[in-house]
Amino acid sequence: MVTISAMMLAGQAPAVAAFNDADIQALLQRRFDVEKRGVGLVIGLIDENGRRVISHGVTRLKDGRPVDGDTVFEIGSITKVFTAIVLADMAEKGEVALDDPVAKLLPPQVSVPRRGDRQITLLNLSQHTSGLPRLPDNFTPADMNNPYVGYTQEHLYRFLAEHRLQGDIGVKKEYSNLGAGLLGHALARRVGVDYATLVRQRVTEPLRMRDTAITLTPAMQTRLATGHSEQLEPVANWDFQALAGAGALRSTANDMLRFMAANLDMDETPLKPALLRARSPEQPLGWIFNRRPNAELYMHDGGTGGYASFISVDSKNRRGVVILSNSAGTVGDLAVLILRSAGPSLKPPSAP
Repeated sequence: MVTISAMMLAGQAPAVAAFNDADIQALLQRRFDVEKRGVGLVIGLIDENGRRVISHGVTRLKDGRPVDGDTVFEIGSITKVFTAIVLADMAEKGEVALDDPVAKLLPPQVSVPRRGDRQITLLNLSQHTSGLPRLPDNFTPADMNNPYVGYTQEHLYRFLAEHRLQGDIGVKKEYSNLGAGLLGHALARRVGVDYATLVRQRVTEPLRMRDTAITLTPAMQTRLATGHSEQLEPVANWDFQALAGAGALRSTANDMLRFMAANLDMDETPLKPALLRARSPEQPLGWIFNRRPNAELYMHDGGTGGYASFISVDSKNRRGVVILSNSAGTVGDLAVLILRSAGPSLKPPSAP
């Protein structure tokens, strides 16, 4: 999903006065009770004044618990940012180079499409300039309620061997779940682990994100919010195989606040060089970058069959917002309102 970046770049939402917690709660109450557009939603806000969590709704319609900062949600395509940070970390450590052909990290018998004398590089995959389509044409889910679960390494390699690129490599940005999934798969092969282990070792453990994973711990499972369709019907969770790097992670608002704190240089971490490299304005990896006169926004949104998510960190003003929802659709409109209302700082509300 790339809805939020398009809205921000187009400047579709008017400037509004800065919101306090009561204003945001009023927005959520209208969204849920009047517009019937959600089941549970958690917002995490961070700036130099601290961290805040604002929540509304429940983990499951009818019989769920109230959602909070420790409720687990699927974060969908925000996973791509984690994949890119793994790439940045491996590049910083000399394990790969950004301009390495992805074919170098795959088995020698795997054929990867080329265009003339150009090969698809790791950078191309991270920046969506590989020329690969959004999804492979042999992606034919047996179960649309869990579409990625049956797409294996064998499917991926067969597609690469048979596909012919329709455009030049490195020229045009075309958002590709396939490309991000291939990147995660290739990086995991380079290290000799699966993608879930790779992200844990390279990102979530260094950042002390104990509630961010693909396979849930028993404790996380008890806090997992049920996903719901846009019609607010319960739906299945999504599972991934070969394309896990495109959207397989689950997380909480509190863990994503830790992630934003590290990206805003508010927490010391050995991952700092990789985080900075991924947030290079000249060559951002994974993030959708939007430089504005008064802000430098690194953003991404995500969506699965029953969840929606959004994250933005503003490196210029050192603030961030994350939104996690357990119903499908977009939270982009809400994100735009919060971002445009933030003013110079996300200050805590005044005492009553």
